[in-house]
Amino acid sequence: MDDDENGFKDDYFGYNTVSMNGNLPLMSIHGTEVFGIMAAKADNGTGVAGVNWNVKLMPINNDLLFSEIVESYEYVLKMRKLYNESKGELGAFIVTTNASFGTSGFPSDMPVFSTWCEFYDSLGVAGILSVGATSNDAVDIDIEGDMPTSCTSDFLVTVTAISRTNALIGGYSSTNIDIAAPGDNSPSTKPNNGYGNISGTSAAAPHVAGAIALLYSTPCEEWAQYARDDPPGAALLMKDFLLRSAAPLDALKGKSVSGGLLDVKGAFDEIQNYCGSFTGALDILTLRSSISDGTISIDYQTPKEGPYTLRVFDALGRLLIDMPLNLEAFDKKTLELDVRSFARGVYFLSIENVENIVAKPFVVF
Repeated sequence: MDDDENGFKDDYFGYNTVSMNGNLPLMSIHGTEVFGIMAAKADNGTGVAGVNWNVKLMPINNDLLFSEIVESYEYVLKMRKLYNESKGELGAFIVTTNASFGTSGFPSDMPVFSTWCEFYDSLGVAGILSVGATSNDAVDIDIEGDMPTSCTSDFLVTVTAISRTNALIGGYSSTNIDIAAPGDNSPSTKPNNGYGNISGTSAAAPHVAGAIALLYSTPCEEWAQYARDDPPGAALLMKDFLLRSAAPLDALKGKSVSGGLLDVKGAFDEIQNYCGSFTGALDILTLRSSISDGTISIDYQTPKEGPYTLRVFDALGRLLIDMPLNLEAFDKKTLELDVRSFARGVYFLSIENVENIVAKPFVVF
């Protein structure tokens, strides 16, 4: 029964394009392995932990017929559009899809391939950044072709696999493969409460999809507001965060767009910078004096969270301000100090922790 009147029967957990209802197979080995990498629960002393250990999944079953692949994406798109149009009352806030499947060929080979590729743009306009696994063979995708990683949509992150020794073990292309992720005996879940390993690009892709979902959940109101106000812009910016922060690998030079391996912490730092919680080597980025209201404004960055101390000295070395800074993730690293009681002259501001110290002068007029 279509209880929520969304046009689909019993799709409480997801959708089955074969039976056209919400009845999903419980014994999918490949699907269970992929889900485990993305989203296995953590902190429970059991099995493995997913890249994002507290996330909702929307499983969609099909027989990998090309028409059913397109139908699967149609379902995802409808659910996200319902969410957008109802301001969260209906549908689902889907931020990524994962395709740990594919076939050889180019988008121009078959009309359904072109339709498949075009759907990534449609999903992206709604705010969904999709992920696709490339070939498990170390072949040049520009020559051999691969679906979906030969699709040229800006809203698709194409993923190859890296071994535990940082060797390339999947398809490559300097234009069509974006990034690499682990794909060599990655621990994951199995049916019947089991655990085991999965290898190949099917393992690599869900690392990226799980990371996207995790990064969307970062506690930054500026990012959350941007994702609400401009869903496609947020999806493209998320892709930029992922590729810009990728850890460089020699095996990927000239063989992927980013030339690197997924670095979730690096992407997290990119979002922190976007949110004004600047991350990098300890530094005072800007130090501005305001004549009109007797304040100084400071923007600074730190390499990590934790305790820091801000101090202000006069030209004779006398300590005037001694302020603890106990930083947590996504804390704003912007301060304003009242210096109206200071005499005219040159002063020095420092920020330090147990490992380092930086200082800059400023002038009170």
